[in-house]
Amino acid sequence: MSLTIKKILVPIDFSDVSSSALRYGASLADEYSAQLTVLTVADDDSSWVVDLSDRVHVKERWREERVKEGERLLEDFCRPVLGERDYAKAVRVGDPALEIVSCCMQEHADMLIIGAHGNTGVVSDWLGGVAYTVSKKAPCPVLMVKDSAKSAS
Repeated sequence: MSLTIKKILVPIDFSDVSSSALRYGASLADEYSAQLTVLTVADDDSSWVVDLSDRVHVKERWREERVKEGERLLEDFCRPVLGERDYAKAVRVGDPALEIVSCCMQEHADMLIIGAHGNTGVVSDWLGGVAYTVSKKAPCPVLMVKDSAKSAS
């Protein structure tokens, strides 16, 4: 049985471990001639919007700014790892775990590669909170890349 991987999704949070996950994604994309999509999710912290008369428009502009900033940061983060490689970019605003799973489904990803920090809880500390949630809900295989600095300690 051969493995068919046509689309790989790599969500990043601009950390060292997500850079490692991106390297894995690029390597596997080369190996399988797969399309690589790099995703980042900005928190939807628009609760500060206090102008109730125009709350919808202010929140919409705020989200647009988050997406533009995310696109810029994504490009700056990916360039040293991916160079001139062709890849798709995705920026979403919302809950990271939910948005990653949603993007995975919408993009019909065959594999998801995510960095695992392990900053909270017992089980989620072992895997990483967002990574753990994504691994339970993703519709495809998930490769978790551990933070090598933490695994060495």
